Amino acid sequence: MLALRSHCEVLFYFTGLTSVSHLNTNAYLPYSVGDHLTSYGDVVTAPHSQITSLEQLNLGLTGSYGTEVEPCNFPE
Repeated sequence: MLALRSHCEVLFYFTGLTSVSHLNTNAYLPYSVGDHLTSYGDVVTAPHSQITSLEQLNLGLTGSYGTEVEPCNFPE
């Protein structure tokens, strides 16, 4: 999968990946949203290799969402 790199005015970033390279090189518009779609998306106290919602918020995304139930994301 190709990652966005050095793009400006990004409104949303949905990948479903556990980690996204170059996420910090983009400029996000106000109210932009990303997905973390990982097991540890809202675990902000322990270091791990998966992207977190807090990481995305610190980069300028206004909102982030992901799975809450393992082992997969149920669209319904």
